[in-house]
Amino acid sequence: GDMKNLRRYVELGGGLLVIGGEDSLGSGGYQGTYLDKHVLPVRMEIESEVQQATIAMILCIDRSGSMQGSKIELAKEAARATAEALGHDDKIGVFAFDNITRAIVRLQRAGNRYRIATDIGRLTAGGGTNIYPCMQQAYDALASVSARIKHVILLSDGKAPRSGIDALVNQMRRSGMTVTAVGVGAEVDRSLLEAIADRGGGRAYFTDRPETLPRIFVRETKEVSGESVVERHFRARYAPRVGRVDMLKGVDI
Repeated sequence: GDMKNLRRYVELGGGLLVIGGEDSLGSGGYQGTYLDKHVLPVRMEIESEVQQATIAMILCIDRSGSMQGSKIELAKEAARATAEALGHDDKIGVFAFDNITRAIVRLQRAGNRYRIATDIGRLTAGGGTNIYPCMQQAYDALASVSARIKHVILLSDGKAPRSGIDALVNQMRRSGMTVTAVGVGAEVDRSLLEAIADRGGGRAYFTDRPETLPRIFVRETKEVSGESVVERHFRARYAPRVGRVDMLKGVDI
């Protein structure tokens, strides 16, 4: 509602100055929102100049009992946002684990938006925490598909047996796969997730605020796809009489 009011304000002649950094103007922030699509005169989404490499991504989502409530709901939102952030011909799978692993979304084209969102919606929490079987199934699924980029995002909020995980992640890395780990909550096994991300050639994220999970997942997806930042030289231009704008008085244009 506030963004729509901004649009009406601007259309009636109001001045709008938007300032922000990568958290607000980049992936997972205002990018793709009403502000981006209908108010600003520029687009935050970076247009690809070359065909993006095909991505196959699997999300390993902790569905243990401690994930019940807002954490599992926001994890589901993060999974849906990841599918939306991928290209139509990229592939995504969502595996959920407690004591055992279930393929909530089998590895498929991210373009199957409705089916993927519906299947994710059926995810519920309950049980223990066993990361290894989920990582093993993710490895097996990715090994069987052809994609230039093969990536796993692991989300957990608790402690899990470490046996076999180090060797498996090393094997994944040798097979050209990368692994990122996301920890949520105060009880997360930080050392384990850091080791997984380090061995897996990915990144480690930790948050006490489940509401940040969708932003983290989308930002990670953009990072993997190479769409988050384009660096090149450019020459800035400013409009004539810009110095007369009240909000810019005192700024050395």
